[in-house]
Amino acid sequence: MRLQSLILTNWRSYLGRHEIHFSNDPARPVTLIFGANGAGKTALLNAFTWCIYGDFTDGFEKPGQLIHFDALETDATAEVELVFEHAGKAYRIRRTADAASQSGANGRRLGAETSLSVTIDDRDVPIEDVHRVMPPALKDLFFFPAESFSRSSVLDGEVSSAASGMNVGRAISSLLMADVYEHAITDLRTAAQDKSLKVTSAANRDLDKAAEIETTCRTKLHERLQRKEQLPLLIAEAKAAEVAAIQAKGDLDREKFEAHADRLKTLEVAKRDAMLTVERVEKAFNGFARDAFRPLLHRVAVAGLAKLDEAKASGLMPPDINRQAFEKSLELG
Repeated sequence: MRLQSLILTNWRSYLGRHEIHFSNDPARPVTLIFGANGAGKTALLNAFTWCIYGDFTDGFEKPGQLIHFDALETDATAEVELVFEHAGKAYRIRRTADAASQSGANGRRLGAETSLSVTIDDRDVPIEDVHRVMPPALKDLFFFPAESFSRSSVLDGEVSSAASGMNVGRAISSLLMADVYEHAITDLRTAAQDKSLKVTSAANRDLDKAAEIETTCRTKLHERLQRKEQLPLLIAEAKAAEVAAIQAKGDLDREKFEAHADRLKTLEVAKRDAMLTVERVEKAFNGFARDAFRPLLHRVAVAGLAKLDEAKASGLMPPDINRQAFEKSLELG
């Protein structure tokens, strides 16, 4: 923890605004403030305790009069702002008291009559977040007027009446975190005796049911994890099967196409051969028909010539028919 600055406004004997910036130079880490009696050293000390804890050191006179009397004439307020750094975070505490709270305040604590603003890295937080860094039990260890000590046995809380509330031993115990263990033991003993925290039979049944559900969930989770581990392999196998199916589909279609193409070629050849065959058959039939009718025509022609000869011999036809030309025409068909 490193103090950065302390700003006082109309605080006790400090009229107006006063700023104190503390040294953070590693070579000169100490800031020394000195002054004569009555100069305001104790008021400055209690500015720390009031800002952080809303409390004062033992023996602090007139804790209800926080605002400078001259500032009261203008209804001004008293304000203390402390800035420090801890664990890399910037803490800012600002506590303010107004004239109305001062006029009615006669006690040591003014927390209820004052306003408080606490931020860590410019984020609003409760004052308890600051007390985790600076526990209230440490107030008397770090902030105390040295003149209040009259005996050396302060570690046991045996101090003068002027500092009867101071217990340095308690502060050291808090610094060593002994109070954390004491509070933990006390809280645990209280919880052990609290009937509302005891487990009933119905609660036991609920716990057993919850244990079964947990076991089932763990089993399902284990199965899901196994499937998750196998998923990349299954995906790879599925992709390979898909590729194979696409290739098989492509091969099948190509084979069918080629088969149809071959069949078409075969049919085209068969068609062409059939047409040639029909042409040859027609030609052969025509030749056969001509050859078949030729003997018949020859006999008809011979018979006709005989009849013509008879007709010519009997004088029924003129004798000027050229027989050779006629026979030649018969030969030629």
